[in-house]
Amino acid sequence: MELDTVKLPQRITDARNAILDRAEETFAKRGNYHESQELTDALNGLRVMQREYERREWENGQHGVGMRKVG
Repeated sequence: MELDTVKLPQRITDARNAILDRAEETFAKRGNYHESQELTDALNGLRVMQREYERREWENGQHGVGMRKVG
């Protein structure tokens, strides 16, 4: 997990894009349910990370500086 809060927003975006690319591949190949569920779980985990990041930025007076919407 990225601990550098300056790098974190881009890491979340990159991870989300990689997961969505894999989900697209899996769907196109009619991948198995298990992998689809794991990809969904990973996206949900990223949403939690994003919300926690945004909450901390808000509390510190940053108000989401540098964070793009994910999900």
